[in-house]
Parts: sequence; C-alpha cells; structure tokens
Amino acid sequence: MQVLNNGYAIIGNQNGSKAWYVDQNNASSPIRITPNTSYNSSPIVSLSASAPTLGVSATVNPVFQPSPINFSTAFATMQATSTSMSTAKDNTVIYNSPNQNAVAIAHSGIGSNAQIYINTLTTGTTFLNIVGTDLNNFQGLTFNGQTPDANHLLVLNINAAGTFNWSSFNTAGISGTNAQYILYNFYNTTSLTFSGNNAIEGTIFAPFATIAKSSNNSNIEGQVIGQSYIQTAGGEIHSYNFTSTVAVPVSTPTVSSTNFVFNSVDVTTLSASWTIGNGTNRVVVASKSPITAFSSFASL
Repeated sequence: MQVLNNGYAIIGNQNGSKAWYVDQNNASSPIRITPNTSYNSSPIVSLSASAPTLGVSATVNPVFQPSPINFSTAFATMQATSTSMSTAKDNTVIYNSPNQNAVAIAHSGIGSNAQIYINTLTTGTTFLNIVGTDLNNFQGLTFNGQTPDANHLLVLNINAAGTFNWSSFNTAGISGTNAQYILYNFYNTTSLTFSGNNAIEGTIFAPFATIAKSSNNSNIEGQVIGQSYIQTAGGEIHSYNFTSTVAVPVSTPTVSSTNFVFNSVDVTTLSASWTIGNGTNRVVVASKSPITAFSSFASL
C-alpha cells in the first residue's frame, strides 16, 4: 500500500509491526511500516515522504498511537448523521437532455444507460434521493450549469438496503476539486461493492456497510467511510475530503400539539403537559401580554 502526496499514516494497533523513520542504513528514506524487522519486507505500507519532511519521529506524532480514535463514538455519530440526511426532502430537478427546453424526469423508473443532467444546484445543499437500482441505470451525470462547490453541495441519498453492487457512472467535467463537495449517502446499505469502469467523484458515506472494491480499477476522488474496506482491484483513493456542513431542512409540521393542560399552579411554579404534534421540536412561550403571532417559530 502506498500513501502518496506526502500523506501520513496513524495506526492504532501495532500488533508486532515496525515503523521505519530511517532505513536500515540510518538514512532519512521514506517512512515504511513493515510486519517484521526488515525495511524491504512485504507486505508493506510505504509513504512517499520521510520523517524530517513530515516533522515526525518515534516520539513526535508517531505512526503507532494506541486508540487514536474512539471508533464506537465516531461511528454512532456518523450513523446518526447518515440517517438524518436521508430524511431530507429531495430538491433536485434532473433532465435526460442538455437542451434548455428539456423536460424534467422522475427520479424513479429511470431507464438503463440514462444520461442524466442537473442544470441547477441549490445554494446550500441539494439533495437527490434515489433508489439503488435507478442509480445503477445512470450511464453519466453532467452538470449543465453550476457545478458543486463550497456554496453548492450535492448529497445523493441512496436507498439500497442490505447488499448493493454499485456500477459507477461517468461524471463529465468533474475533478477532485469538485468531488470534495459531493457525498454519496448509503444510509441503509450493509454490504457495498464497487464495479464498473468509471472513477467515483465524491465521498462514499456508508457507515453501516462493509465496503469492497474488487473489480473497478478506476480512482476514487474523495473519502471512503464504512465499517471496513477491502481493495483488490486497481485504482487509487485521492483524499479530497468532504469537510462541509450539511444543513438538513426540517419539514413544516402538519399536526399541531393539543390538549395543553396546567397540572398544578402555585406562587412560584407551575407544571403543564400536552399531546405533541408531528413537529421535530416544540416551543412553549410565556408572556404577560397577549401573543398574536408565531411566524418565527413556524419550523418548530
């Protein structure tokens, strides 16, 4: 395994391996992690940079750091985030033609080998909600106007429960600088495999899934986040990290809270109860004067 572009490696369990900050001749060669006491052994994790270049050593930010991440807490957070994003309302319009007079098409029942076009991305986050079988019918995805950037994120919420084999599609005109603003949210997939011949532009967010890249020999431009990752095919992972904040819009409630009752009232305290509606949150406002408008609380 090669770590390119002056990237670094942190390993939580040393398990008998050795990190080489200098080679067997005590020269500042590229850092290597080997399973034994030979700098040239195999298998190997080989960095492209030396310890002086990265400013590290056996005592300064070393390769082996016990429990560098609390994985249980991290994955609980990521799984909750994935589930939360999956509830967002689809606000993407897709077309099957680049023409300005093209007619928008439905996001379900997409025919095979479909060329898909997105003409407009919402300022903030654009959500495209789609089932896995329709995603696999994409032959290509083209941004006919605005491309993803820091102010125009694209999140694809992919409904592919259980085992899913994703045949990647071509994303014309998209490179790594755009890929860091694209997120594929596999929120209910437990086993994810990559196939096809096209590069994947964007971060794979599948915190419930084991992930395998066994036949796709192209690159991944982004991150791969899953329970585990195995790669036996070719291609590289280029670390264009998705670091943007996704704001999941809250739906306007359709059922109001009812049966508001004061259970006890005295000079300094009171208690109250009510039957909740279907809003995400609730707010209780107390005022000495009559309250005539709640427009600012509409989303609660």
